[in-house]
Amino acid sequence: MKPVMDGMYWYCPISILFWISLRIDQKGRNSIRKPEPRTTTVPKKEPPQKVAKKTTPTFKEKKPARKPTTANWVVNLASFTHRKNAEDLKTSLITAGYNAYITEFVKDNTTWYRVRVGFFSSKAEADKVGRKLSSIYRMPKPWITKPSAREVERFKGKNR
Repeated sequence: MKPVMDGMYWYCPISILFWISLRIDQKGRNSIRKPEPRTTTVPKKEPPQKVAKKTTPTFKEKKPARKPTTANWVVNLASFTHRKNAEDLKTSLITAGYNAYITEFVKDNTTWYRVRVGFFSSKAEADKVGRKLSSIYRMPKPWITKPSAREVERFKGKNR
């Protein structure tokens, strides 16, 4: 709809709505209809409840000591950059009756796969087995190391 000019007034849907919203009060004066007040109830916020604080001892509690493991030593027989080579050696060692497993580590953006045999209660025992395996499998001198507690937990008694 186009607005139409009649004298000084423009008539269009918006102006018509404006005039409709006017009402004549009881005294005969024109006044703009006031919007009715909205009555909404706002829920009152309850004050926060006081919670009894737990008292903590002033001393630090010690974590329970880990059980000392008797498997303190492992033989690191070889390290490979290809997992297949590590898997082949591990399979040979397991077939021969050793508890062999593979650990991974990254050095200079290269993943290395270490073939380890364990677990031994003394360094001398691990060294003896390491020299024997080195001569059988024609590996350079293996090194003896202490495994982490996680490694012992994960691989002890399991052929993976």
